[in-house]
Amino acid sequence: ISIYSLQLEEGTPLCRMKEKYDIADDDAVADMSAYINEAMMFAGYEHYEISNFARCGRESRHNSKYWRLDEYLGLGLSAHSDFSGVRSENTRDMAEYLVGKFYLSGESISLAEREVEFIMLGLRMSEGISKSRFFELFNMDFDEKYGKKVKELENLSYIINTDDRLALNERGFAVSNTILAHILDFDY
Repeated sequence: ISIYSLQLEEGTPLCRMKEKYDIADDDAVADMSAYINEAMMFAGYEHYEISNFARCGRESRHNSKYWRLDEYLGLGLSAHSDFSGVRSENTRDMAEYLVGKFYLSGESISLAEREVEFIMLGLRMSEGISKSRFFELFNMDFDEKYGKKVKELENLSYIINTDDRLALNERGFAVSNTILAHILDFDY
């Protein structure tokens, strides 16, 4: 089960009509999220990803590949791939596709970009990130690079930090964007 709060995007018809409706503020959204989380867990669902719940063993394998930065190969019209360090997209045009012009675009993803993605996407999952996998992928010790910032978050009770894992707890999920901005040094 995926649960998201409403996001009004500039330039959309719904955003232009927002004055007509009573839109929940951040506090109300936080209260609703806490209620939903509690109700889902009471019903036997695990909060395995920031916006997703599932019964044990029924998690989305498809999305988990993205969150773990696993490679994937997309076949067919409009398919996307992330393979051998290149993220690519197939054509959306059926006529092109039928004559063998499959490939629309591709870009190499730098190691620095992958590092940010690994942390951002990995911390979306309740299992968090593996520090040993971080070392395998980036040849860096996670604790050496991020340890000071992680310690600050640990002292605020937002994370679970073990020898090989870093994960957000329920409290951390609620303020994940702020936590990621703190760890990765960007503005939120």
